[in-house]
Amino acid sequence: MPRKGGKRKKTRTHVATGAATNADDKTPKSFVFKLGKAPGCIISLVQDMRQVMLPFTADRLREKKKNTIQDFVHVAAPLGVSHFLAFSNTDAGTNMKLVRLPRGPTLSFKVVRYSLMKHIQRIQKRPVDASLAFKTSPLVVLNNFTGTEDHIKLLNVTFQNMFPAIDVQTIQLSECRRVVLFHYDKEEDLVEFRQFVIRAMPLGLSKSVKTLVKSRVPNLGNMEDIADFVFGGTNTGMTSDSEVDDETAHVVLPDKFRGRGNQKAEKSAVRLAEVGPRLTLKLTKVERDLCDGDVLYHAYVQKTPEEAAKLKAKKDMANALKRKRREEQEQNVSKKEQAKEEKKQNKAIKKNAVENKRRQLMQYANEEDVSDLEDAEYYRQEVGEEPDAYMFSDRKPKEPKKPFDKKKNSGAGSRRSDNGTSKAGAKFAGKKESGKAAFNKFKGHAGSTKKGGPKKSGGRRKFDRQ
Repeated sequence: MPRKGGKRKKTRTHVATGAATNADDKTPKSFVFKLGKAPGCIISLVQDMRQVMLPFTADRLREKKKNTIQDFVHVAAPLGVSHFLAFSNTDAGTNMKLVRLPRGPTLSFKVVRYSLMKHIQRIQKRPVDASLAFKTSPLVVLNNFTGTEDHIKLLNVTFQNMFPAIDVQTIQLSECRRVVLFHYDKEEDLVEFRQFVIRAMPLGLSKSVKTLVKSRVPNLGNMEDIADFVFGGTNTGMTSDSEVDDETAHVVLPDKFRGRGNQKAEKSAVRLAEVGPRLTLKLTKVERDLCDGDVLYHAYVQKTPEEAAKLKAKKDMANALKRKRREEQEQNVSKKEQAKEEKKQNKAIKKNAVENKRRQLMQYANEEDVSDLEDAEYYRQEVGEEPDAYMFSDRKPKEPKKPFDKKKNSGAGSRRSDNGTSKAGAKFAGKKESGKAAFNKFKGHAGSTKKGGPKKSGGRRKFDRQ
């Protein structure tokens, strides 16, 4: 049987299309995640937005309910992540934060309404398979961001920098697979987000020929020849009805494009097919730093310059106080560590001093004992008689104590004397008593002293060992 599978793909000499060749490049990378507890629809929206941000995003990122933005910041720094898309759900609705790393700004949006990818596919008559389109970055189209306000300019720059820049001189036509559209509605102050897949259809072909080109098997049961299908019947037109709707979409392809019949230097019709998701966003707040700092724009709260300056001064004072307390805390910790180290050193010095003093005393005691013995021996040799008891000390150098050996000093019974008899045996030595009287006397139980003789028991008497 022939080998199953396609031809082997070379990886050593053939670089994958759209892959990053430089580890230190400035390509935007992103994390898309949810914060806190979220329903299933928000989880699906996060998954759809991860597909939008492909291929430069973490599509298998796992988050927990207790995770905060600071947790992702610590992980994102070594990976070169430049943007965060954080979704959260509250009683008031769904919110989205667009964060620029590492120093901000932070844009907060309210998600007015949204539709998932599966919802878009359900309303389409012929859904499009866009799995291959997510292997390359999308083209970004911004519409109507022409306002003079600062927050509109910030939106324009932020949306552009979310995706990799395109070099018109070096980009390949096969890499242009999809488009993301941001449209700003000035009247309602809303931002509309859409995603489309780029499709190209060859021109100058009838519907029947297109069916054959697309590898579809037509129904030829009522026809005698293939010519009847191509030239006869109702498919006599050279072009389809939809091709003549918009002639501005007819272009000459500069290179081969994906799809049958889309050859180089051939005329084709470029079309867009929506794949979702859809988002309607309202900008609510812009912060200078990473989810903190001065509020540059607020959709619902307007403050005078005096109020803003007063709040800024109050916040600066709070930050200064916080910084001062942190420095004091660090100083206190360092002092405690230093005191602990000094105490440890003093304890070691004291221990060494005690040990040295003990050694000196032991050495002095041994020397004193030896000197007394030598003086007594000298007195005997010179005088010829024993010295008096008060003249010299008769102490002998102490020998080091031997460790106590339990096995050597312990026995199965009571301790034995030098002659092999126990202490109890020595106590009753020389007395010949036998029988129950001697046993009771040894155990401390005297015989019967009552009248009538010894007390009789109904059974064998048991003695508790003492």
